[in-house]
Formats: sequence, structure tokens, C-alpha cells
Amino acid sequence: MNVKTLCALFLVLFTQIGFSQKENFEELLMMGKMEFKKEVDLQNFALAAEYLQQAVNLKPENAEAHYFLGYAYSRLNSNDGKSMIDSDVKLTIKAIEQFETVIKLTPKYDGELVILDPYSKITAEWGSLAMSYWHKNIPDSAKWAFSEGKKTW
Repeated sequence: MNVKTLCALFLVLFTQIGFSQKENFEELLMMGKMEFKKEVDLQNFALAAEYLQQAVNLKPENAEAHYFLGYAYSRLNSNDGKSMIDSDVKLTIKAIEQFETVIKLTPKYDGELVILDPYSKITAEWGSLAMSYWHKNIPDSAKWAFSEGKKTW
């Protein structure tokens, strides 16, 4: 094989890989977002997080993928007000990290919203964690979470 043929072959391969990654990213993002649109009893946020993490791995500069991944972690942590008292600090921080990434990528996020914008969601995550600590009678940790929420943004 001569050099020109080899270069052309590499160009075709890299072009196809680029297109398939873009299509794969769009599909993964769509599949992750679809979990939020299902009826409450049918939503699977663990599956959403898997799809969205793969999407983020393909396009780490995509704010919308980070936003929905943050929301998936948030819903895994506490899907409603009743389960908020069982919030887990590790999942809370994972969610917050995704929302912080959204803000770094796009300080005025204008992508699709689940409910809250990234700034409000960070505050809500810290507040939920603080309430969880308060309910468990761990006041020092509750104060820490409240103060983290106040100073973050």
C-alpha cells in the first residue's frame, strides 16, 4: 500500500469514528433524558446516569449532558421530599459536581431544564443534605451543609 492510499484510509476511518461518536452521543443523551419524561413509577435514574455518564465521556464539554447527569444523581439520592431525609453525602456531591461543571461550561445555562437551573439546584442539594442531617440529629453536619450551600454560589 502506498502512502497516499494509507493516508486516505486513515482519513476515512477517523471521519467515520467522529460521526459515529456524535451519533452515539446524541443517542445516549436522548436515552438519558427520556427517563425523566417517563411516568414516575417507570423512571430508572440508575439507567439514566449510565447513559448520561457515557455521553459525558464522549463530549465532556457538553453542558446539557452534565446537567442531566447531575439531575440523575440527585434523583437517585432523593426522588421526592419524603426521601430527602435519607440523602447521601456522596451522591449529593456527585450531583453538585455536575452542576458546577455546567456553570463552568456555560455560566448562563440555556439548555433544557428538568425543573431548576444549575445554580438553584446546587443550593437545593446542599439544603436537602442539611435537612437530612438535621432529621438524623447531627446538627454540626447540618450547619456545615447549610453553610456550603450559602457560600457556593
